[in-house]
Amino acid sequence: MLERARREFPDSDGVRVFLALTLNEAGHGDAATGELLSVITRHSEVTDLAHWADGLRGLARWLSEGRPDD
Repeated sequence: MLERARREFPDSDGVRVFLALTLNEAGHGDAATGELLSVITRHSEVTDLAHWADGLRGLARWLSEGRPDD
């Protein structure tokens, strides 16, 4: 349901945060962290994260897509 809501409302931070909480509860900590980092960096201009936003976005993608196998 939350994945569908995310597709229908891609700009909704609320949907994305609840999706992240659900992912974490389901044992998908990397995907949850990636989702939260994506939400946070969308608003980096109003925080002190602006300097690190590009790197955090990259980390968010890496975590959300899954860690490469070692």
